[in-house]
Amino acid sequence: MSGGSGDDGQQRQCRRGVAVAADVELGAALALADMAAGSGASAVVAAQNHAAEEMTDDEETAASTRLSLRLGRVGVGVVQSPSCSSSSGAAAAHPRHIMLTEAEKEAKRLRRVLANRESARQTILRRQAVRDELARKVADLSSQNATMKKEKDVVMKEYLSLKETNEQLKAAEQAHHHHHLRLSSLF
Repeated sequence: MSGGSGDDGQQRQCRRGVAVAADVELGAALALADMAAGSGASAVVAAQNHAAEEMTDDEETAASTRLSLRLGRVGVGVVQSPSCSSSSGAAAAHPRHIMLTEAEKEAKRLRRVLANRESARQTILRRQAVRDELARKVADLSSQNATMKKEKDVVMKEYLSLKETNEQLKAAEQAHHHHHLRLSSLF
């Protein structure tokens, strides 16, 4: 009986050690999730300022991550480590493997979320650069267009002036021609 009681104490001690290690690992994962959420303080301020607005996808992802990690903490705390396995270690190894796999999946998911955010940030920067370049081209073309309109107006005024001068000269020539015909008919 006393041997069984010692084993129970050792198993409890073992589980406590695993729970502490799992808490540290999950705490780190929670910190990553908070980092992945971006500006945590500004998100709180924004939530207070815009209480009626829906959560963004990033906030929902971060909240979901924190919740799943906190829920995962409950299950991981009771899993035995390999050094603490007893005669029933084979039965306990399977849940431990599943929970570690879940923790690894969560860590990979967090890395993927962070990588996706970085990729999205790079895409936004590229699009902003393209937009800025297009805005610069629009400004250049608008300036060229204004210059060409001014040049067209100058040329049009010159054309109209020359056209009027030409009409005056034609009228003067016709008047001179009629005058010359009248003079020649008199003689």
